[in-house]
Amino acid sequence: MFWGHKSILVSFFLIIAAHLLHAQDVVSGKYDNLPQVQLLSKYVQYPSYSGQEYSAGKFFMNACKEKGLHVEVFTDTGGSINFAASLYPLDTKKPNIVLHHHIDVVEEGTHENWKYPPFSGTIADGYVWGRGALDIKGMGVMHLFALASFVEMADTMDLPYNFTLLAVSGEETGGHLGAAIIVEHFAERLNPVLVLGEGGSGASDLLMTTPERPYFGISIAEKVSLWLRLSINMETLAHGSVTPGEYPVQVMINALTRIDKRIPQIKFNKASRRMFRELGKIERGPRGFLLQNINWLIFRPLVAQYFLGDPNLYALTTNTITITSICTPELDHNQIAQSVEATLDCRLITSSDKDDLLKEIKELIRDPRIKIEVVEKGSRSYISTPEKYYNLMSDAIKSFYPKSVVVPIFFPASTDNNYFRGLGIPVYGINPFIKNKELLNSIHNYNERMPVEGLIQGQKVYELFIQKVIKAHGKDDTQN
Repeated sequence: MFWGHKSILVSFFLIIAAHLLHAQDVVSGKYDNLPQVQLLSKYVQYPSYSGQEYSAGKFFMNACKEKGLHVEVFTDTGGSINFAASLYPLDTKKPNIVLHHHIDVVEEGTHENWKYPPFSGTIADGYVWGRGALDIKGMGVMHLFALASFVEMADTMDLPYNFTLLAVSGEETGGHLGAAIIVEHFAERLNPVLVLGEGGSGASDLLMTTPERPYFGISIAEKVSLWLRLSINMETLAHGSVTPGEYPVQVMINALTRIDKRIPQIKFNKASRRMFRELGKIERGPRGFLLQNINWLIFRPLVAQYFLGDPNLYALTTNTITITSICTPELDHNQIAQSVEATLDCRLITSSDKDDLLKEIKELIRDPRIKIEVVEKGSRSYISTPEKYYNLMSDAIKSFYPKSVVVPIFFPASTDNNYFRGLGIPVYGINPFIKNKELLNSIHNYNERMPVEGLIQGQKVYELFIQKVIKAHGKDDTQN
């Protein structure tokens, strides 16, 4: 089959490992005492759940001050905090290039399932271990140390841009505690011309024609999140020894089974079509031709059969519905629950899909007794068309990772990036180091960790990007 061993799968989740620094040096602890590593270890030790980010944010804010950045707090109420740390004060009104990450983390789950305690920040085996290390405090540390390397230059020169680290709260719960506030109330103050956030990453052994070339995806668009709650209340027999003809848990399970067995429609948008085209140009040959024209109707049956059999490709090309929980009141084992709730995490290809998906879910449930409630709806979806800043980031990646390939991608999750794209400015997602499948599987899971080598690599790429932005502006002035 033209897909080989499902190699195209990893292109979108970027999951195959590469080690551009000597792995033995990392494992031996050669880099453990670097200030970047120590700072991330301490940052991870703050259990900064959504709505409880203040202590972690204050710690990281003080680290920014110690590095000579100009800090401005936007909000610090209700346990959360949102702040900027810049080369120049925001009062200068310079056009601002913003490096954005979120402070908050998800719950850690059962501690016994972790190799090291989830908020220990343990440095071992070439990693910093703990909840939030990879998602996404490590990237915040990259941003900080990259900016810090330009503090002296900014003190002695009038740079054409301001460069700002933006740390926000609440990304994991929809962005309303952070990015939404910044965009609504502080966008003019921040004056961004570009925002770089999370989303893309790197892989190797991906391209069939040139497997030795590292591959990087920079996200230019992403899905829209839609979180739903289903609930039912019924009065039935309550003793477990006598099974009623219908009871709430049974009704809910039957409805969820119908949802789970749905066969979704394969869909593409401008960003995903562009992603496939770019990959096809690189691959060339029959496989490349099919990738470039993957949305042709003639190929649709083959694409559907292959994509729907793989959860990662499935996520890229369909509106997904994931049943994330089902719960009842806490009762004795011999009591039948009279109410039950379930939650659905839905991710939409485009913003306009919401009403259609809600209609589809209602038709699948086929029971008016089950109430459907929209718990959270993410910001609408936008697409950033690659332009000069994208090209400069691409150049920075290629400078650090020789012979690498950089492709714009559609990101199958949802982040704060959509809020900033709503400002009409370019917004790209890139965490510029190479991840493997095991690392990606640790996100929101047990044993989350950040490779020390990745922390160093990412920082260096951001430094190269800033250098290229400054240099490119100088060339523009000369040409004008």
